[in-house]
Amino acid sequence: MSLRAALERELLRYWYPGEDPNGSRLHEAEPTLPHAESLAARGLAWMLARSPLAHGLAAATRLYAQQRQRAIVRPRTQSPPVVVIGNWVVGGSGKTPVVIALARALRRQGVRVALLSNGYGGSREGVLEPHCARAAGGYAAWEAGWSDEAVLLGLMTGAAVGVGRNRRQALLRLLEADPDLDLILSDDGMQHSGLPRLGEIVVVDPRGLGNRRCLPLGPLREPLASRLPSDWLVLRCPRNAPGQAALDVSAAGSNTTALRPLAHRLQRWDLEVPRVVPWNEWKGLMSGESSLSSHVPLRAGIRTNPARGTPQAGLAPPPFERWPSLVEMQTLWQGRKVLGLAGIANPGHLMTQCSQAGIAARWLLPGDHRRAGLRDLPGSANAEVFLLTAKDAVKYGDLYEHGCVLVQDETVPAELLTWLEQLIGGSATA
Repeated sequence: MSLRAALERELLRYWYPGEDPNGSRLHEAEPTLPHAESLAARGLAWMLARSPLAHGLAAATRLYAQQRQRAIVRPRTQSPPVVVIGNWVVGGSGKTPVVIALARALRRQGVRVALLSNGYGGSREGVLEPHCARAAGGYAAWEAGWSDEAVLLGLMTGAAVGVGRNRRQALLRLLEADPDLDLILSDDGMQHSGLPRLGEIVVVDPRGLGNRRCLPLGPLREPLASRLPSDWLVLRCPRNAPGQAALDVSAAGSNTTALRPLAHRLQRWDLEVPRVVPWNEWKGLMSGESSLSSHVPLRAGIRTNPARGTPQAGLAPPPFERWPSLVEMQTLWQGRKVLGLAGIANPGHLMTQCSQAGIAARWLLPGDHRRAGLRDLPGSANAEVFLLTAKDAVKYGDLYEHGCVLVQDETVPAELLTWLEQLIGGSATA
């Protein structure tokens, strides 16, 4: 465990009092920090989250965020419409799986979708074309400097991805590459004042909004009282809570009554149990070594450019329905040594899903966007099953034969799809 990771965990304990926001760490495979560094992490966390300095920094965060809020442009019409999928807290809330699920669903209907990503963790900017993203199952693109998140977006959706810290410039590059796009989905960018958007979808995970204070006193990126309502607030809820109210997180105090003024519509979206794809099949499928790489036809009624003919719509999103879920693997893996790798912002949900599915795994948590040396993992030599997320999988060209990729294959709420189609139709009419 690094000092930075330890500091992040200590801060989370302040921000989300009364709970372990990242889930159980009882089966973590990585070594703990030395005592001195552990004490240093605790001291730094207290200074950032509780000291007088923290109050001054939080006041500066609120002031700067309010200036950004006033600068955000929400046009009445936009062609093609840009929809931002973001959140209000740091540390990840499941935005990327939502973007992927929406893009996959729309592309199956023939909608021409492109994506935006800030490319954090990578060195390349520009337009990542889907055929480049799929080279060597994503590993070639990651080796070439594209971020793991951008590569994952291109892999899972078959759509072009505009990558850049400046999202407005990334948007312009996308439109230069394909002026006939129907819709652009931005993975994060809620607080990016330079990105005009026709719609906003805010994602809130089961942790809620914590103590509802701005950084570094709390996890909020911006004060919620001063912002205009977003179009949708999506509540990501675990399926294992029958009859539970949407996002009933007692420690965070985030219930639907408190959240309702922050968006025009609220939508519960249950967290799906990941599917398990064997490593060799994952690499073959994601490299396009099958008939799944055909182009998606344009949907009737969507505008086209006759002078350019019928433009290509990218690669078809690969299907995952035929692979089993984690729950179905319980009997097969019972009594076997399972080692997992989750280099994502909030691994707690995945760890909990595995535990609830009856999968007793030990986990290595290198941190978001980070790559771990797999051959040197504690316990890797004795592991009989090796699990890793799709976001981690793009960072490896080769893996153990007993490796499996955990893929989020989700069903999009019909209300969200209808709303997006209405935005597309409205822009086409305008």
